Amino acid sequence: MKRSTSRITPLQILEDLEKHPAYSHICNDDFFAKELLIHSPLLLPDMEKAVELLEKAITHATGPSGADREIWIAGDRDVDGVSSTVLLTDYLRSTGLDRSRIRFINSSEGDDYGLTGSFLQRLCDADASLVILLDMGSAHLEEAVQIMKAGKDVIILDHHIPNIPEGIEEELARIAFVNPRLYAEASQLEHQGKIATVGLAFKLILAREMRQAGLWQQCLILEAGEGVFVYRTGAYLGRYADRESAVRAVEELGLKPIPSDIAGLSRMCSLFAAHPESRWRRLLLSSPVGFGRYLFACTLLRRRELLIRTLRECDLVSVGLVADLVPLVGENRRMVALGLGPDRSAFIKELKLSVSDVVRPGLLALMHESGLDPLDLNTRDLNFTINPLINAAGRLGQTEKALDLLLCTDAAQARLLASDLRKLNNLRKERTERNHRIVASHFTFDENRPVVFFYHPELEPGISGVMATRLLEATGRPVVWVNPDGPHARGSARSRQGWNMLELLLPLSEHLVQIGGHAEACGFTIAYDRIEEFEQALYQRALAFEIETRDRPLIIEESPSVTLHPRRLNRALLEELSMLEPFGPGHPEPVIQLRAVRIVSPSTMKKGVHLRFGVSGALATLEFVYWNCPEALRDEVFTAVDREKENPVLWNLTGSFEKNRIPRMKPLRFRLQAIERASDSTKAEATDGESGAEAGGQGGDRKAVRDVDAKVDVGAELFLSGL
Repeated sequence: MKRSTSRITPLQILEDLEKHPAYSHICNDDFFAKELLIHSPLLLPDMEKAVELLEKAITHATGPSGADREIWIAGDRDVDGVSSTVLLTDYLRSTGLDRSRIRFINSSEGDDYGLTGSFLQRLCDADASLVILLDMGSAHLEEAVQIMKAGKDVIILDHHIPNIPEGIEEELARIAFVNPRLYAEASQLEHQGKIATVGLAFKLILAREMRQAGLWQQCLILEAGEGVFVYRTGAYLGRYADRESAVRAVEELGLKPIPSDIAGLSRMCSLFAAHPESRWRRLLLSSPVGFGRYLFACTLLRRRELLIRTLRECDLVSVGLVADLVPLVGENRRMVALGLGPDRSAFIKELKLSVSDVVRPGLLALMHESGLDPLDLNTRDLNFTINPLINAAGRLGQTEKALDLLLCTDAAQARLLASDLRKLNNLRKERTERNHRIVASHFTFDENRPVVFFYHPELEPGISGVMATRLLEATGRPVVWVNPDGPHARGSARSRQGWNMLELLLPLSEHLVQIGGHAEACGFTIAYDRIEEFEQALYQRALAFEIETRDRPLIIEESPSVTLHPRRLNRALLEELSMLEPFGPGHPEPVIQLRAVRIVSPSTMKKGVHLRFGVSGALATLEFVYWNCPEALRDEVFTAVDREKENPVLWNLTGSFEKNRIPRMKPLRFRLQAIERASDSTKAEATDGESGAEAGGQGGDRKAVRDVDAKVDVGAELFLSGL
């Protein structure tokens, strides 16, 4: 088969994915690389300043003159905010600081969004030498300046779109404002500057560790024939015409020049020795910034303590990145892969480490509470099991329970705290279902309105984002959800398919107390007596916005699909899928289609809620499962199989293939998304040799049996249980 891509990937069964537009990135040189391809922390604006302020605060907190000064860490209550707070708190404790010198606070259910109200006042009044703002600050820079004027140094680690008011530039220059969106070349990065705050906290830790290791002042002067490239611990500083100019520029910065060339890199690090010089030269010339990731990888690989630090921190980094739905491409993908999956396991084995060396006791307890193997995780486990448990604490106003668990160092205590978190999540589910009933009773969909708005005075707080997302999925329209929440009502806006909710709502700010967030998801607070007029203004604004954005290209993330014969659903396919993990935004999980197959031995589980069956031609160790299968579809399948002798029916199946981890079920599973009868044209296309209806494999008794295994515990697999 002739390939249309510029690079042959290791894929064989899934070879057709190379041609799909959504997967064009898998043909890049570094997609299947196992190296630690992370951009240097020094590529981020103000990172050097942030490290200096952090070092100053640590020194003051341990010295006699700063014995009564503290370091305060302030984070949001969502998973990104909690994981960032834990990451930095845990790190500062590891430096030898007295625990009483490290304070952390997180916004909770009753707080306004961002850096406002009593939350801001507590930070201004704090007896702290340094305040670190996590996942907040970009929309409240004047408030950050207010904290600084109260006598504290301020570090902002945030990834939201910055709103920089006029007239504060001079004061803002005294703050370390680390936001990847401020990087001049952010649009050229693979993730376009979309890194969750936990990734920024991780990079701050790495940056300080590099400073402690004596790497801070080193600059590589790299000659490549077509120019001289300068890198500071992997961060690209610029290109010069000759070595003398480059050395002079580096010395003027007070840094130490280290001359080298491509051949010298091979002698310096085994990573470069593993490939020909021509490859490195091509990468260097095509993307100097991207080339810096390999230089930074060498920095990590050559220092065991930095590598172990990276593996340890990435247990939580992966949790926060996945929860915040950042694009899982480039360095985001590598950071997540270092926190879960086979790459992490390989490094643990190579370094002769144990799981407890690189997974926090609290997170380990949460995995055990959920029946998960810490060495065999994927993004679905985080999305539907781990992250909802952490989120539940913040949504119910008890963020401290998630913080206490993840900071816990005692395994026995961690198990108790993990159990408490699961109980909280059960309460959150009950609250969600009560809100569901209100929606079912009072919501009316108006197809003439481009945006959905819903408010009811009996709605319960803490789950507005979940409910907005569910309404989005049900209607296919952008959603603005408002519910009562203390002195003000709280709103969440969710969108997809190109609607920028922040752009939609900002012109309506006069109706709101405050607003902040992202293009796809934002939040706001509003006075109760402004809700009705806001709703009417929203509809008018949405109509105008629809016209304004009509000519914009519509970006719809489509999952790539491949059509396979049932016999290809085997261990070899699992291996190829594992090469492609982790899956998420920007890198969706492939959809697998089976055409014109025969369903055999259908049965139901969980009192008829879930459907499972076999397929003729598939392995006997494979079962097909449709969670929460619509009742009408279940009945159609059962009826068709019961009448198969007089009227054979073939089906088209769509879903995903995975390893089954539920006890007492078959080891391989096809998780169904859709079932439909095969059309005559589909049947005609299926040859005898490739048709899913081919004899063999799972034959046996085709009689339909309902609830054959009602006791199988499938709760953790359900979509509803994960939200």
